[in-house]
Amino acid sequence: LILFRKKEVLVPLLQFCQQHLEAHVQNPSDRELCANKEGALVLLGTMAEELVELDPAQSDMPAKAKKNTKKGKSKSKTAGISIEELLATHVRPALSAPAAFLRLRACWVYQQVANKAPRLGPPGSVRTACSECLRLAADPELPVRVVAA
Repeated sequence: LILFRKKEVLVPLLQFCQQHLEAHVQNPSDRELCANKEGALVLLGTMAEELVELDPAQSDMPAKAKKNTKKGKSKSKTAGISIEELLATHVRPALSAPAAFLRLRACWVYQQVANKAPRLGPPGSVRTACSECLRLAADPELPVRVVAA
């Protein structure tokens, strides 16, 4: 959908993700909300390139991405997107979540975003996230170890 209907679909998808991420913050022990957060993280990781295009702090974007954001009208509606804030608020805490599937998904989101975003946050926070991912390479759950590696 993002590929063909980006202008119509991107903002509602981001609002949907934000709703589920904030609901999980209110009650992190609810298993259903954990599953919803995992789904929202999947969507955000899949849309990593679009998030980088919409984040004004990612100034080192490729020329093609800069052209696309200038043309798109959806930029004005979503100008408040900050990858650094998203990672600090919702993804980094999931690296130490009690649910293994959230730890796995947080590592995966970092992988998706790191491949596309020139800046992931202040140097100290990037170092912390990297050490958390390395720590997860020794996680008791095999799928988490595979993704962390």
